[in-house]
Amino acid sequence: MQQIKYLNDKVIKKALTKENKDIRNYMARIISDITHIPYEDLEDNLELVYPEVGYNSNLVNSEVDLIFKNEVLYFNFEINYGSSTILKIKNLSYLFQLSLRQVKKWSDYAFIHPVIQININSYDPYGYGDFLYESQMMVKKYQIVHNEQLTIYDINLAYFKKIDYNEIKKESLLKDLAFLVIEDERFLNKLYEGDKIMDSVQREMKGLMEEVDGILYYDEVKLQKAIEKEMAEKGLQEGLEKGLQEGMQKGMQKGLEKGIEQGMKQANRDTAISLLKMGILTLEQIAEATTLSIQELKEIQKKM
Repeated sequence: MQQIKYLNDKVIKKALTKENKDIRNYMARIISDITHIPYEDLEDNLELVYPEVGYNSNLVNSEVDLIFKNEVLYFNFEINYGSSTILKIKNLSYLFQLSLRQVKKWSDYAFIHPVIQININSYDPYGYGDFLYESQMMVKKYQIVHNEQLTIYDINLAYFKKIDYNEIKKESLLKDLAFLVIEDERFLNKLYEGDKIMDSVQREMKGLMEEVDGILYYDEVKLQKAIEKEMAEKGLQEGLEKGLQEGMQKGMQKGLEKGIEQGMKQANRDTAISLLKMGILTLEQIAEATTLSIQELKEIQKKM
C-alpha cells in the first residue's frame, strides 16, 4: 500500500460536505457499512450540521471535522493522522458536547439522540491489527454495555498495507475507503466501475487536490537555478569569511610570536646591562648568557 493520498483534511472536509446528493449518500453508505444501520434508512436522509459543537466561549478547538444527523442519530466524523493522548481526549470531548448541545431545558434529557463518532485514522489506534474497532461504555467486570448513547468506531487505514487487492472487493467498507489510500488508478476504475456515487466522490476529491497542487505548483528548473545561485553566493560568502578568519588568526599568531620575540630580546638586554654594571664577567661570558652578540653588547656599553 502507498501513503494515504488525501492527507489534507481540509480537502476531505470540503469534498464530503458538498451539497451533492451522491456525496451525501456516500456518507450514508459509509455509516451503513460501519454501523450496519440499513442504507435505506440513511439514503437521502442525512443533514449536515454546523461543525461548532461547544457553546462555551472558553472551549478551544471545539470545531469537529464532519457532523451529520438524521431524525434519531448524530454522526461525528474525525480524521486523525497522528496518535496522542490529547487527541483522544479532544475527540471524546466532542462526543459529550454533541450530546449536551441537544439540551436546552430539563425535559430535553428524555429526547437526546445517541451520538456515533467515527474516527478515520491513518494508523492502527489500538495495535491489534483490526480494520475496525467499536467502543462503548461498559460495566467492566461483566462486559455489559452501560448504555448505547455514545458509540465510537475507529477505522485503521494502515490495514490496507497488509492485505491483497482481492480482499478489498469482498468487503463494502474496504471498497468505499480504498480510494483514500490506493494510487493504482486502473484498479480503482475497475473496483468502482458503474458506481455513480464513487465516481462523484472521486471526481470531487481529485478536483480539490488539483486546486491545492496548483497553489503549491513550482517551476522545477527555476527552483534549481535559484538553489544553485544561493549555494554559490553562500559558498563565496563562506569563503570570504573563512579567508578573513584565517588571515586574522595568522596575523594574531605572527603578532604574538613577534611580541614574544621582542619581549625576550628586551629581557636579555636588561640582563646584559645588569651584568655589565657589575663588571665581573667578560663580554664573551655575558654574550653567552644573554644570546646577544659582542657588537650588541659594545653598543649597550656606549649608551651606558
